[in-house]
Amino acid sequence: FNNCFDNWFFLSNSQPTESGRVWVCWNSETCAVKLCSMSNHHIFCEVLLHATKASIFATFVYADNKHTVRKTFFERMVHISHVKSNSPCVFLGDFKAIRYRQENIGGSSVWANDNEEFITCINSADLTDLSYGGCQFTWANKRADGDYNATKIDRVLVNEDWLVKYPESSASFLPSGISDHSPAVVNINET
Repeated sequence: FNNCFDNWFFLSNSQPTESGRVWVCWNSETCAVKLCSMSNHHIFCEVLLHATKASIFATFVYADNKHTVRKTFFERMVHISHVKSNSPCVFLGDFKAIRYRQENIGGSSVWANDNEEFITCINSADLTDLSYGGCQFTWANKRADGDYNATKIDRVLVNEDWLVKYPESSASFLPSGISDHSPAVVNINET
């Protein structure tokens, strides 16, 4: 890490019994990051942007594959959103659920209850998808045969205060590289 990211810091949700599922890395010359909370599914932190002296709250997400475990994180997400409703908040990463039927091609076409719970979570948390471009499907199994499956399980969700403070902000989902997920880049476009 030190060889590749000079002057960078990082947080990980690694625990003695599990390897880290989420890593947050930042350049100390552009921002400072303060850990607020973490679990196996998220890292929630305050980010101070040096250039503007503004603070945002970011929750980096890698939800569990198991619906019952993921549901607990969704409840935590609603709590964080309500506590920080008067501050710009962003929730970004792999939520392991889709919002709309057209966000899935291949695989099962059955609409699962966990998708409904995800929609309920987003609505309860008063979050919305940040305007985005790039890849429509953010995860794919990369199979060339007839078992190809692609979905939009990665998102950038923001609250109303974010949209007021950063009305020109947007996300871009880049083509996947070595991962089977598309990296997300958030552009604040501060004016």
